[in-house]
Order: sequence, then C-alpha cells, then structure tokens
Amino acid sequence: MHSGNTWVLGSAAAWALLSVVIVAAPVCGQGDQGRSGPLGESVDGPMMDAARTAWRFIEENTDEGTGLVRATPNYPNATTWDMGSGLAGLYSAHELGIINDAEYGRRMGQMLATLAELPLFDGVAYHKVYAVANGAMVDNEGDPDRDGYAWSATDLGRFLLWLAIIERSDPEHAELARRVARRVDPSRIIKDGYLYGEDNTRSQPFLEGRIGYEQYAARGFAAWGWRAEKALNLMTNADPVDVWGYTIYEDGRGLDRVVSEPFVLMGLETGWDDSTRALSGRLLDLQEERYKRTGQVTIASEDAVDVAPHYFYYYCIYCNGKPFVVDIHTPGQTLDEPRWVSTKNSFGWHALLPRPYTELAVETVQPARTSRGWQSGVFEKSHEPTGTHDVNTAAIILEAALYAKRGAPLLPEG
Repeated sequence: MHSGNTWVLGSAAAWALLSVVIVAAPVCGQGDQGRSGPLGESVDGPMMDAARTAWRFIEENTDEGTGLVRATPNYPNATTWDMGSGLAGLYSAHELGIINDAEYGRRMGQMLATLAELPLFDGVAYHKVYAVANGAMVDNEGDPDRDGYAWSATDLGRFLLWLAIIERSDPEHAELARRVARRVDPSRIIKDGYLYGEDNTRSQPFLEGRIGYEQYAARGFAAWGWRAEKALNLMTNADPVDVWGYTIYEDGRGLDRVVSEPFVLMGLETGWDDSTRALSGRLLDLQEERYKRTGQVTIASEDAVDVAPHYFYYYCIYCNGKPFVVDIHTPGQTLDEPRWVSTKNSFGWHALLPRPYTELAVETVQPARTSRGWQSGVFEKSHEPTGTHDVNTAAIILEAALYAKRGAPLLPEG
C-alpha cells in the first residue's frame, strides 16, 4: 500500500484507501540511547503475542486462488510494496512458529508461482498495482489496465529485498524466488547511481526517493547485485540540520519525508551501516524528546488512517524544513492533523532499540489490537484506534518479533 514516495509518483495507497472508505549494534546518537541488541524474545513473550495477532490479518486477507494478500480488508488490490509485505509476513510467521511447515510451503509456493506469472509493465518491472484475485494490472481507480501505467522503484526495492531474504534462507523456494526477482530489468531503473520510476502520465523517467526511503529501496536492488551507488549512500544528498538540539539530516534536493519507517525496515531487514545507525538513533531520541516536551507519545511515520480526505498520511519527524508535521500527497503541503502513534513502528523501534520509551510506545498502541489484527495506530491525544487494518502493519509487527527472537537482521549475508 506504500506510495513509493509520492513527490515523484502518485500514491496507489491513497487510491486504495479512498476505495475502502467510498486503506543491531549500539547507536551513537545524541541523548539517551536506551538499551541496544535483541530482546531475547521467547515463544510466549509479548512480541510473540503481538505477532500472532498480526498474523490474523494475513490469514484472513489472503486470496485462495492466487495466494496474494489484500492491502486492506475491503480493497481488492495490492501494490508491489504490499506484495513485499505479504512475503515478509508469511516468512516471518513461519520462522516464528505461528504456522507449520506444510501450511507455509503451500502458501509460499502459491504466492511465488503467482508472482512468477504476473504481467510486467512495459516488460521491465512489476506494475505498481495488481488485482489480488487474478493478478491483473489495475489503474489508479482499481479498474483493469491491460498495458499498465507505472512502476515504483521504491516499492520494487522492498519487493526485491524480501525475495532476496527468501532466496538466501529458504532452500525449498529459493529457485522460484530467484526467478521472480530476475524478471526485473534494472537497466531502465538504475541510472547514474540513482533509482528511477516511470509513469505514463510523465514524459520521461524521473528520480525516485529521498533520504531514508531511497537507501532502503536501493538495498533491495543491491541484494541482487544491482547497485545504485548514490542512492545507497545516505550522505550523497544529506544536509545537516539542528532540531531541538539533535543533528539530523534533510535532503538537499528538497521535498523530503523523514519518517520512522525506512530506518526501522533497514534495521530489521539488512542492518544499519554507520550513517544510518547514527541517524536512526537520533530520530528515536528526537521522538522521545517531543514526548518529554509535550507529554504526547510520539512514533511518527507513514500510515493508512481512516481520516478524510486523504486516508494515507506521512506523520513526519522532519518534512520540508519543519519538525513534526503531517505531509500529504501534494508536494510541499503540510498539515497539523491527524497525529497518531504508529503501531508497526512502535514494535519496530522496540525490537531494534528497546528502552523504557519504546516500551511505553508499545503499551500506548494496545487499543489498536483487534480480533482481525492490528490497526495502524492510535490517535495521539485520544488513544482511539485509527480505524484501518493493512498488510504493512501486520508484516512489520511480524518482522519485529522475528528480529527480537533472532537478535540479528533478517537478510543473511551473501
């Protein structure tokens, strides 16, 4: 359901939600870094309990015919980012022992077989959005689109990273995962060290990604040997900025969205390098600093939120020169509301950098738990749930629990 960075590519996630309503090592940051390292989660611990709840969403929203997972319960489609989350949730559930070998083998085999047959956009890459029921490409309105209209390099990055995790750690499905990944032609996506998207509404390919998302997506391509060197390096376009006494980075190209999610995902899946490790610690510190100043628990990230008219928002740690604002799909436009505590990123930060503050965040999002899985968060002031379940929330909670159990990133070296 992710947008793939909507300053360069229109958000399928937003359309999804409109349709629904009408969806590591010590960190050298500043301030108290809390504890680092694994939680040593047991099979009966609170992270495992959260993971079992998260699995309910994937279990109930998997199409029996294709094995693909819906972005939200009432939206019959999935972006390439969502398909990566579907793989992540299924793999993590099996590694945690939530599902047995037979069920995992059936589900994973079916999903990968479907992915191996999906039509590609312009013969180059997986399309931005597919119908879960039959694997057909669909347009922004959710209608069938035989030729397709776009790919998102950011979404492809998550998808490729999870195919790499499966290829390196699941011998039974490695060959099929490799076949799915190798269908992508990186020659039209990686240019001059950067990642490029394509969209039929634009006259030419366009640079995709900013600080955080750009590095995360590039790691997915790099896992298959397709290196976008400038995109991989956080410091390529990083300009230091002081926010409340903490040095973080804004993107020198502008239109940045510095949120928790890509840094959490890098920590869980690939591990941080020196620059992303330092920035990640400071970003968590800065969110805790806001709590100290305002009394509002703050875990700021992108999420599906049942609030008109956008239904998908970026609650930014830093966006467009401003700390702690809400960004939408109109470049450069920010809002003050809605503000919520992100469920998936509360669990993600707690797995990576556990401390009393992350424990408080996890406690704060407990009202988001339902019999159908976890909602995306709770509103900051009322602590009422956001009203939206989605595959990305489910997947990242399962990933966080697996990281907590292993105490190491999920992508094997290789």
